[in-house]
Amino acid sequence: MTENKPKILIVDDFLLNIQIIGKILADTDYNISYATDGVSAIEKVSNVNFDLILLDIMMPEMDGFELCRILKKEKKTKDIPVVFLTAKADEKSIIEGLKAGGQDYISKPFHAQELLARIKTHLKLKFQSEKLSKIINELSYKNEKIKGSIRYAKIIQAALFPSIEKIKNDFDDFFLIFKPKDIVSGDFYWYHKTENYQIYIIADCTGHGVPGAMLSMAGKTFLDRIVKYDMVTQPDEILNKLNELFLHLLKHSEHEITDGMEISVFKFDKQKQQIQFSAAGQDLLYFNNNDTIVIKGDKMSIGGFEKEYTENYKLNIIDIEKGNNYKFYMYTDGYIDQIGGDNGKRFTKKGLKKLIAENKDKTMPTQETKYRETLAEWINNYKQMDDITFTGFSILG
Repeated sequence: MTENKPKILIVDDFLLNIQIIGKILADTDYNISYATDGVSAIEKVSNVNFDLILLDIMMPEMDGFELCRILKKEKKTKDIPVVFLTAKADEKSIIEGLKAGGQDYISKPFHAQELLARIKTHLKLKFQSEKLSKIINELSYKNEKIKGSIRYAKIIQAALFPSIEKIKNDFDDFFLIFKPKDIVSGDFYWYHKTENYQIYIIADCTGHGVPGAMLSMAGKTFLDRIVKYDMVTQPDEILNKLNELFLHLLKHSEHEITDGMEISVFKFDKQKQQIQFSAAGQDLLYFNNNDTIVIKGDKMSIGGFEKEYTENYKLNIIDIEKGNNYKFYMYTDGYIDQIGGDNGKRFTKKGLKKLIAENKDKTMPTQETKYRETLAEWINNYKQMDDITFTGFSILG
């Protein structure tokens, strides 16, 4: 149905430019509208809910900068992504366009594939933002509706997680234990694969339940932006950017917020045959044949309590040797901090490391069964204390 297609408005006073862009978008699944000046563009956006605006700068009477500022002041249009599409490619114009509220800047002449890719990315980011806003609004219902809203949030949260089967198929051997304490989870996992690399992330947002889930969805959205749109793929740089975005998000609250995130970022560079790893508050345990190695992450969490900490995160590199079998393990603190056993004590990091060492030679699915059984026996009559995420995977050199 055409009314469900993303709606794009092209604003340009030069009809040939409109025709060129229209030809590029002719075979896409978008509804396209046109305006040749700022006044007619304002009239169109007042009647139609557009998802994206492609805006020229050099137009008579009202230029693109002024039109963008007007759109960003209006409640109905302030959230529509604006992409400047113009021949003014000097640094001053780019800065002015971004200050006016533009999300992106494409210089003419441009490649058709670049334009299509940018449009797709901005529409995806807009729809993800709308999903996140919808979740937040739904979880603000009155007391009697909270339970139903949270259950619905669980469905949405689960839909936004990557497919476990997809991740499993991309590794030589794999398991993931993901066990939220409440209906929704403050832990989350994230995955992205290209022809040249795989990035696998697990994270633990402060708290659990609804507050943790809200932060986890913000984290997922930020990672999509950082890796898939900004093309930042080195783990330490991902963490630096994520920290920056979280601090920006939290500082706008009226209240003092000290929530944050502990996170591990694992990248397998297939071309270099190299592992890159960075972490905030978490460790990477791995076995290279019979050698046991622990890489400790930085103590500084993402956002939260370490707001004045200014150092960058550390990048760790592991060169994959041909013929070796590498087994990697990442986990949040839910497993190691779980109270249980005969004396009601924590399972501990030392206990988990010992358990992994005793089972590392088994297949990952067999190990998963053992870790789940051990956890259930340990908890016994106690309650689960926190969200639990624990993953293991193999890479053959």
